[in-house]
Amino acid sequence: MVKKKDGSSRMCIDYRKLNQKLVKDKFPLPIIEDGLDTLQEAKVYFTLDLRNGFFYVDVDEDCRKCTSFIVPDGQFEFNKVPFGLSTSPGVFQRYVSSIFRDLTRK
Repeated sequence: MVKKKDGSSRMCIDYRKLNQKLVKDKFPLPIIEDGLDTLQEAKVYFTLDLRNGFFYVDVDEDCRKCTSFIVPDGQFEFNKVPFGLSTSPGVFQRYVSSIFRDLTRK
């Protein structure tokens, strides 16, 4: 556990050894110019708070055991994508892109 500035605690898990064995998920980020072009034609705008977005994406059941960690209260595994895995950003971008697929220009 690590103390945050506000005094609360944050759980940190060291996934470095696991990350060395994972196949990188190199899902591309959208091209900013395409997004800006699409915005010029938009009639409606909105904002999203994706600060904790990883926690909305499920971990495949077969992979959950790989996210396992042990604390004094027992052994646990993540059901949602955790921070710290090298594959998390690509998995999250793929998820977000799939949600907005029909709203973006082809």
